[in-house]
This record gives sequence, structure tokens and C-alpha cells, in this order.
Amino acid sequence: MNEKEQKEQPKNKRDNKTQKDIQTSKHKKQQLDKQPSIIEETTIDHTVDIIVDAATELPVSSNERKQQHSKPYNIIPLPKAELTKKRQSIRHKIPLPLKVGLYNDIAESMIAKVEHFLSVELCISPGSSLLLAVSGGVDSIVMADIFCAIAHRLHYDVQLCHINHKLRGKESDDDERSVKGFAKRCGLRIHAAHVHVEEYSKKNKISIETAARILRYNALDKQARSCGAEYVVTAHTADDAAETFLMNLFRGSGITGLTGIPIERPLSKKVNVIRPMISLRKDEIISYAQARGLFWREDSSNSSLLFTRNKIRLKLLPQLRELFGISVVETINRTSLLMQGVDEVMENILSVFLPRYVHQIETGAYSVSLIGLSTQSEFVKGEIFQSILVQKLNQQNQSLSTIKRITQLVTAETNTCVDVNGQIVAIRERDSIILSKRKKHFDYYNTITLNGELIEQEWILRLSVLHKKPKEWSNNPFVEYFDADLLPKLLQVRSWRDGDKFQPIGMKGHTTVSDFLTNTKTRAFERKKVLVLCAGSEIVWIIGKRISDCFKVTESTQVIIKAEFIQRSASENDEKDKK
Repeated sequence: MNEKEQKEQPKNKRDNKTQKDIQTSKHKKQQLDKQPSIIEETTIDHTVDIIVDAATELPVSSNERKQQHSKPYNIIPLPKAELTKKRQSIRHKIPLPLKVGLYNDIAESMIAKVEHFLSVELCISPGSSLLLAVSGGVDSIVMADIFCAIAHRLHYDVQLCHINHKLRGKESDDDERSVKGFAKRCGLRIHAAHVHVEEYSKKNKISIETAARILRYNALDKQARSCGAEYVVTAHTADDAAETFLMNLFRGSGITGLTGIPIERPLSKKVNVIRPMISLRKDEIISYAQARGLFWREDSSNSSLLFTRNKIRLKLLPQLRELFGISVVETINRTSLLMQGVDEVMENILSVFLPRYVHQIETGAYSVSLIGLSTQSEFVKGEIFQSILVQKLNQQNQSLSTIKRITQLVTAETNTCVDVNGQIVAIRERDSIILSKRKKHFDYYNTITLNGELIEQEWILRLSVLHKKPKEWSNNPFVEYFDADLLPKLLQVRSWRDGDKFQPIGMKGHTTVSDFLTNTKTRAFERKKVLVLCAGSEIVWIIGKRISDCFKVTESTQVIIKAEFIQRSASENDEKDKK
């Protein structure tokens, strides 16, 4: 072999190797072309840094691999770790679509619907952080599977959260384990929270359904803020929206209740709830789950007819579908959309009415002007009261019959009272209707000396001795003066009682405290808080209102008792608590 041939030989070998690489690349490309389109989408690589010892990695035996592939899900393996001197970096695609079943036409269509809803209807920008509420049922499992695919396309940071309501014992715990297993197979971060629904329900005297809803959303909001998620995603479907509409229709909840489930609403200042599955029917979701070979758990309580929603889901809706066709759900939801339009008009009316005619008079109490109500129709009056109850007093939508009882106060006698729901009371005043949270019965009693002081959380009463008349008498109704020689050394401070009488200053005869408060137009919700300063069985002062003529200062008075009643602000109470 000559020198020229020796030089050309390596070149030919390199050419042969290059030719093989080209053929291999073509073969790989052909294999990739056969894969479902969902896997081919461009993904973002995220780096997860884990401090581990490389020696702990053990090879997987063929028997273990066989057992692994016999599980319900076939896991997409992670790439081999790249070791560094300080730590091990694992680069992989998050989340990992489950390699089970196929992305057939049904699956692709549903993924496209949800992706369009997120991008166009909800305007969720790429790169957003999402916390998915996953119960383990078919709706939430399908939602999580869909987001595994969409997250690749829209670069979402997806995490899961499971709320264990502790209502079904071992079954609830099994649901939690199932969701954690699903998250592990997808390569998704999972958060779990436990809430005690029955305890909360009994304590607050509300239904199990309402208690579960309140605690669930509170836990989701807390977890979202903890992990930096901008949105909490729930798996409400078109069927859920129709059920909610019918529930509120039978309850008589008014316009707001008939608007159904909103596709987005604020959960807190920095977190919103979104429902991108709201356009999908239940039968579509089950078809998707079957096509993808997904595993889900059935909640046994969903078959109980003790709950109103289950009665509608299991009895009423199937009959409606049988009578009017499968599209009855879409028809109901179209009506709900129309009601949303009406609700928007009502919101415009309320945005003008509430600032002008509704005022907060104290914590948990709102006054509605009768002048403002007099110009409104019965329907609008009801919506005004409904709005105050929901937006300002944090109540659920009340039934039509409850709202009607409140609106009837407009023409009722003064001091007429309506028990709204055990927590809220409505009272007819002379020129307004008061909606307030029910307070515990106020019954105060204490004693004070002629030169003493009483300090309570909301007020201070101070008595001081003056040996000469002040240059100027105060016009403040909470500052009064008495003849010390007419008073005993120990006085009583208490709540007024039915039958109490006194002689108002300037009057010759006596009157009852009840009549006096009525004549001075003291609001009904304030009457129970009125205190009196007493000398034995005689009333010296209805505090902040009027003193008795029997204890007034006269020309012959030598020693004067100055009484000051000081109402403490919320900020002062806070400072006291800090100290």
C-alpha cells in the first residue's frame, strides 16, 4: 500500500461513519414522525437541582422493570443525570405527559378546546404559574392530564393540590394517595391539605356542602400564595354549571345565582380561580379518560341522594336529557349566559346606588336609606339587599322568600325586626333599614366610686371631683356634671332594663327609658348597648343621652362630680393588645 492510499484510508472510514450517521438520523426522524403530535411540541427544559450521593443510584433489574411496566401507567423515563463535583443536576421536561393510551381525535379536540379557552377566553399568558385542584375524580384527573400536554405548548408552571376533607375515612386517604401517585408519574409537584369539614359545619351551623366549599377554597388560596401560583384551576364542567343553575333556580337565589359558575373570579388579592373545563360535557371527559387509559377514583358520596346536587345530577338531568335531548345542558348554560348579561346591567345600577344610599354604621352593620329604596322596583330592592348580604356581610345568596321578607320592611312599622338566617338580622328604622350581624345579648354591670375610673375594651368612664364650678360647661353629650352631695359614694353602671324609669332634666314627671329612647329616635340595634349610671334604684344618667333632673347641679351645689364617657377607637384597642 503506497503512502497516498494510507492517507486516504482514514478519510474513507470517516466518510463511512458519516454516511451511517445520516442514515440513523433519517431513521430516527421517521420514528418521531409516527409519534402523536402532542409529544412533538416544543418544550422548555427546566433544571431541578437535587443534592444526592451518586453512589446511591442502583440499576433497575429486568424483573423490576417488568413490574414497573405492569402498573396502570407507563412512566416516561428521565434522562440520565449529569454529575458535577458539588451536586447532581437533573434536566428534564416538566411536566411529563403520561405514556398511556393514545392522543386520538377525541383527546386532541378536547386539548385544543381547553387551550383555546385558556388563551382566548381567559387570556392566561404563557409562563403563568397554575395550581390545579385535583380531587382524584375523573374530571380533575382529565384536567391534569390535559394540562400536562398544554404546559409544553404554553410553557406553564403547573403544580397540583389535593384537599382531603376527612369526610369518608380511609376512602378520603386513598384518594389522596392516588392523586400523589398520579403527580409522581407525571413529574408534577403535589401539595396536600387536610380540612375538618364536620367540625367547621357544626361550629358555624352551616351545611356540610357549604362548609366543605369554604374550607376548600381557603386552603387552595393559602397554598397558591405559598407556592407563588397566580391561578387556582378547578375542573368544573358544563354539567356542573347546569346543576348549579338548577339548584339556584329551585332555591330562588335571584339573578346572581342564575348566572351559574363564573369562568374566572378573584380568590384573594393576588390569586384568581379559573375554570377552563367549563365548556366540556361529562360524557366528553369520560371518553377522553377512556381513550387515554387514565385511572380515576369515584367518590362514594356522589351517589348519595341526601345532597341536593346529587338529586339533580342523578335524577333530574338524566330525565331532562331523555325528554329534550343531550343538548339540554348547553341550553341551560346558554340561559345562564343571558342571565350574566342581566347581572351586568344590575351591577351598573348597584354601582350607583350602593355608594349613595348604603353606609356602614359600625363593624358588621349597614344602613340602607328608605329614600333611595322608595324609587326602586321590588325586584331591584331585592337585588340591593342580596348584594349587601353577599358583598358586605359575606353571606351566601339567600332564597327569594328570605329576600322578600326583608323588602317588606320598607312598609313595616318602625323597630320591626326580621331574622334573615340566624347570623344576620334586618331592622326597620325610621328612615332606613339596618342589616347587621347578630350580636350576643349585651348585659353589663359594674360599680364605680365618685373619684374612680372604669376601663373596658370599647370605652372608659371617668368620675372626678370638682370643688368649684368650671368656667365653661361642656356641650359634649358624653360629659356631664352632678351634685356630689346628692350621690352615694358608690355608683352602678349597667345595661338599661325594661321598666326602668327616670326624670329627664327639665321635666316634672317620670318616663320609661324605653319611651325616652324611642322619642329620641335611638336606633333599634343601638338600644341594647345603652348604659345607665345609677344611684341604687334611681337612674342618674342615661349615658350619652340625658341626665336626671334629681341630680343636676344647682346654685347651692358645693362639690361637683364631673362624669366623662370616652369611646375607644379600634386603633386604641389594637395598641392595648400589643402592650
